Amino acid sequence: MRSLMLISLLVGSLACPARLRAQEGNDSSFAPVLSGLSVVWVLVEDVDSVLVQAGLGRDQLLAHVAGRLRDAGIRIVGRSTGIRDRTPFVYLRLDGYQTEHGDYVFTVDLKVYENVRLTRDASITDVAMTWTAGGAFGTVAPQEVASLQEWVDEFVDSLVRSHHVTNNRAGS
Repeated sequence: MRSLMLISLLVGSLACPARLRAQEGNDSSFAPVLSGLSVVWVLVEDVDSVLVQAGLGRDQLLAHVAGRLRDAGIRIVGRSTGIRDRTPFVYLRLDGYQTEHGDYVFTVDLKVYENVRLTRDASITDVAMTWTAGGAFGTVAPQEVASLQEWVDEFVDSLVRSHHVTNNRAGS
C-alpha cells in the first residue's frame, strides 16, 4: 500500500510544480464541528529517517504542534489520558520517500478525529474525522526537507483559525 501511494505521489509530482496543494482547506468550511472543542491530544505518525535528520522527528513534531495549539488556548492532554477519556485528537501525518535521484516526495495531512454517535442508532459509537486542513503533496530538494515544517505550521494555523472563528475568539 505504501508503495502504491508513493508511486501515485511521484507520478503526480512529476507533472506538477514542486509544492502542491492536493486539497484546499477552508478555515470556516468545517468550523461548526469545532464548536465547544476545548481539549485535544496530538497523534503524530512515525516519520522517515530523512525527516528526522532534518529536525522533523515524530517527537519534535508532536511537541511543536501541541505547543502551537496550547499557545492558541486549546488544552492539550497526553495520549494515555486522551485515549482513556475518549478525548478528540489532532492527527498529523507527514510522510515521504527519497527517490533514487535524491528528491523527496512528501505528503502531509492534519485532521481532527472525535468519537461520534450515529443518529439512527445512538448505541453505535465510533471514531470519525470531523475536521481537516486538507492535504498537500509534492517534491522538495534534499536541502529543503526542513521546509516541510511550513506545511505543518500552515495546517495548524488553519485549525486554530477555524477553532477561533467557531468559538468567537480573536484569531492568532
